[in-house]
Amino acid sequence: MKRVVELNADIGEGWDDDALAPWLDSCNIACGGHTGDEASMTAALRLAARFKLKAGAHPSWPDPANFGRLTMAMGQTPFLYAMRQQLDRIQAIASREQ
Repeated sequence: MKRVVELNADIGEGWDDDALAPWLDSCNIACGGHTGDEASMTAALRLAARFKLKAGAHPSWPDPANFGRLTMAMGQTPFLYAMRQQLDRIQAIASREQ
């Protein structure tokens, strides 16, 4: 039996996504929590479309100063609000890009 491995990477984080994209099957796009803004999310979605990559969301702690690496003490409500904001934002951009 032949095994197939799907190659996935986080994009929209300020690295050379154009060089990486041809090798990927799918990508996760930074949604503005740890990094990313409307311009980077738009560019990442366009890149994913150009290379026919499955695109997913990559939300994170709202911690751009530490690139989302620190665990934050947040209650469930503020955490869910932060996640919802990020997901709504990338969904709105993706809807405009279709």
